[in-house]
Amino acid sequence: YEQLVDRQNEQLLRPTVRLGIATARECFTEETANLIELVQSCHSVKEACKYAGISYSKGWELISTAEAGLGYSLIRRLPGGKYGGEASVTEKGQELLRAYRELQNELEQIVKEKYSQIFFKTEL
Repeated sequence: YEQLVDRQNEQLLRPTVRLGIATARECFTEETANLIELVQSCHSVKEACKYAGISYSKGWELISTAEAGLGYSLIRRLPGGKYGGEASVTEKGQELLRAYRELQNELEQIVKEKYSQIFFKTEL
């Protein structure tokens, strides 16, 4: 029964929201937010990239682009020697992540409501 419900749900049209934060160009996206959350939980950019399914260089590119665009650090780096270092999310990074997720959730609710109002009047 669950498989049938899952299959039916996969076929239903639904709206999606892609939220980015930009200055001159987009600097913070869903992918960046996911990576920052992973860094927060595993205290390693390398491990976070592994879990996110992206290369280490791509992870640092996302972080560097965000930090350059925002004008502040998101990740605190503690270099390590033989046993590796550690990474943590800065306070500003945590606040940005909280605000981003809050805005994202509110936008998704608004879009769902508008979607229902507009699309349920049609035969799409």
